[in-house]
Amino acid sequence: MYWYGKNSGQEIISKSSPSPTSEAMDNNVYEGWEIYTNNEYSFSFKYPASYTFEEYEPNDSTLQILINKNSPPNNFQIEAKREYRPENVMQLLDAKSNDTIKLNGTEWLTYISKSGYGDAGMTTSPFYGLQTEQNNVLYSIIFWNKNDIKDINKKIVLSFGF
Repeated sequence: MYWYGKNSGQEIISKSSPSPTSEAMDNNVYEGWEIYTNNEYSFSFKYPASYTFEEYEPNDSTLQILINKNSPPNNFQIEAKREYRPENVMQLLDAKSNDTIKLNGTEWLTYISKSGYGDAGMTTSPFYGLQTEQNNVLYSIIFWNKNDIKDINKKIVLSFGF
């Protein structure tokens, strides 16, 4: 998969904000949504009932979830890792982040790649990424073909629980 490898020199731009922001959402905005819960990796989130999932476990300490894999523009990916190096906490797809956003009490590192990510001769579409470390698990979310988080994707991230 495209999670591992070296950055192929594409432009990585960090979205800056003067200070972290905090937002919370009223549970009524989730009416008709489903709840995904994973006890092994200790997280849950809400999502529209029409969304589809594909789960992969590439190794004993990593879970990958592809959501709406074949339905752009609402496709995204979640990864949870129980085993990772300390330097992985400050990078996503070999890009470093200096910016954070606080959503519903959780601080996330933010990443923007306008030209996508290249690995082994393959290049992905541009993405907006988030990463947080909670309870000794490193969580990453990549929203493909996005350069920010808003609308339905923001609602999904706001519903994350650890």
